[in-house]
Amino acid sequence: MVTPFKKPAALIGLLAWILTFPLWAAEIQVRASREPVVQAESFSLIFSTADNPDGDPDFTPLSKDFEILDQGKSTNFQFINGHKSHSVTWTLELMPKHSGAVTIPPLAFGKDRSIPLTLNILPAKDPSATANPTPGDHPELLVEAETSNPTPYRLEQTLLTVRFLNAIPISGASMPEPRISSGDGVIEKLGNDQAYETERHGRRYLASERRYALFPQRSGPLTIDPIPVTVQLPGQGGNTLLKEFFNDPFIKNLPLGPGRPGQSVRLATQTIHLEAKAQPSSWPRSNAWLPAHRIMLTEKWSPDPPVFQVGEPVTRTLTLMADGLSAAQLEEIALQNPEGIKLYPDRPVLENQKEATGIIGKRIHTLALIPTTPGEHRLPAIELPWWNTDQQRQEVARLPERRITVLPAPGTATRPPESQTQPAPQPVPNPESRSVDPASGNRSAAATPETATPATPDRAPPAGATPPADASAPPTTAHLPTGTWPWVALVAGLGWMITGLLWWRGARRRQPPAAPPDNTRKAAGATEARQAEARLRAACLANDPQAARAALALLTLPEPTPMELADALGQLHATLYGPTPSPWPGERLWTAWQAARAPGAPASPSPTHPPILPPLYPS
Repeated sequence: MVTPFKKPAALIGLLAWILTFPLWAAEIQVRASREPVVQAESFSLIFSTADNPDGDPDFTPLSKDFEILDQGKSTNFQFINGHKSHSVTWTLELMPKHSGAVTIPPLAFGKDRSIPLTLNILPAKDPSATANPTPGDHPELLVEAETSNPTPYRLEQTLLTVRFLNAIPISGASMPEPRISSGDGVIEKLGNDQAYETERHGRRYLASERRYALFPQRSGPLTIDPIPVTVQLPGQGGNTLLKEFFNDPFIKNLPLGPGRPGQSVRLATQTIHLEAKAQPSSWPRSNAWLPAHRIMLTEKWSPDPPVFQVGEPVTRTLTLMADGLSAAQLEEIALQNPEGIKLYPDRPVLENQKEATGIIGKRIHTLALIPTTPGEHRLPAIELPWWNTDQQRQEVARLPERRITVLPAPGTATRPPESQTQPAPQPVPNPESRSVDPASGNRSAAATPETATPATPDRAPPAGATPPADASAPPTTAHLPTGTWPWVALVAGLGWMITGLLWWRGARRRQPPAAPPDNTRKAAGATEARQAEARLRAACLANDPQAARAALALLTLPEPTPMELADALGQLHATLYGPTPSPWPGERLWTAWQAARAPGAPASPSPTHPPILPPLYPS
């Protein structure tokens, strides 16, 4: 009897639960910080609820009509007369993308939804009116843009200057890089922003200036889009506290500043138009087009002044400097290979010096000159034509021709004749040196090798002796005296000479060879060291690891070995014996070698010193 009454009661309870379920969902309110909203000004969109939403919010649908600048979340708890309450608030800083009526759809907070909201967005002010105010118009915020030359040549530098001026305090400002919408050009920022005070229409402004270098890459029109500047006004201030305290619509609408505190204001420059000109028709097509304010070509020698000697390298540094061109725009300097001199150029070094007046580009060429033949040589002149944009005429940067004298290799000019460097022959007794006195018939004693000395011009030969024959005179026929004694003397002399020669050879085998004088040995070592160092320097400047290894084999590694030199030798070892070939920068090794050498100490080779680099195929 009880069961029929339970079923209707259960159905009634289930129906009441279903009908009351929407009442349990969180109610999420939404409002704008101010109305109407202006397109170029930011505003706050505030979501709030006193309940616990089902999940985190999804603000992605707002990206269709607004740019989300910032967002945050805050939670507030209150205890009043024993009653507890709390609220959750999400605040988004938005910038409208367009004007007109925009409806903010219900946004998802998990399974919960916010209520929709429709906003009326007013159009932004004309950027030209903002950038160039008319007399009598004194806005608190201004933005300006200008170019130094609206009709530059192709590749000529033009300065683009952007200024932001404010007459009221701000929290900050941001500006993106300029963007070229049509045409072809390169834009580079110049240095840091400059801050100064200026005046517009009788009103003082604080100016922030930023400069760019603009290089049109081809002739024709070039357009730069309006550059936007986003300004953040100060946050909560006295005006806001006053409005919140009185909560009066009249006070809230008082014109206490250009917008609400804490908002963001967006300004923009005018659209910039340029017309790039082609190079003059008189310019030779074979020459690179270099338009600049000034171009200079200089040289530097090491050593200075240079001393040219066969086999000794001399470093020549050529610097090409252009005011108004970047280093990448400068062409490589064309060099002629002079006869009798080998050139070993290094990789050029590119430098850009950015100043408020523009870019100064530098291209530095370093090359080693190694003479191969002595005598008079000629280094050809170097010429580089360029276009003077200030004078509107062609000019030439030039280094004049240089005539040099190359000295012979060390030791070549002062080397004695080969006949003087050979050991002197042993004196041979002359059979005719024995004279016979016709009166007595007695023979004079023959001179021995120890006492025999050649006749000198100051000393006349004795009577009856045969005068020494001139080496340069033609040979003559000797008339030998007849008789037995001359033949006996000849045989005896030859026997004595053979005996002395055998004794001298035996003594030479038993004795060690005489060492050369110490000063001769030092001079030879110093000469070899200089030549080895010259070969090492040439190999390093030419980035030739094999030649550097051969030169190092003739040199002595300093003790102790500096860390920088050890690292450079390790790099050379890795290049020579590494698994994969790689380019080797030799300048580091030559710099480390020069730093490791003691001042004035020759890097003479030592036969007992271990090799600097290990052999290619170690045993």
